[in-house]
Amino acid sequence: MDVIFWPSLVGHPPGTVDDSAQDTADLGCVHRTAVLARRLGAFVVQSNRPNARNTPNSTFFGESKVDSASGEILLTLPRDQPGIGVFAFCEREFFWTPAPF
Repeated sequence: MDVIFWPSLVGHPPGTVDDSAQDTADLGCVHRTAVLARRLGAFVVQSNRPNARNTPNSTFFGESKVDSASGEILLTLPRDQPGIGVFAFCEREFFWTPAPF
């Protein structure tokens, strides 16, 4: 089994990109992650930060995702909540431990 770990920051607070209904869309990251998983035949663990130290009041971040090698999203962690998600590949459930640990 091949696994790609993708540390990233995917998300933006409403009203920061444009005024349209698409403002809170993922800007194509979900689709591109699925394409990457399928092309490489690998699980993709996209680790998104739920907050930032330099902008602690920022919101609309997190939601780390795990894509299967077929490009299907298996699970999504909570938005704006720091913590640790423990999961088994090919499963759709995870054990969530919120911060502080």
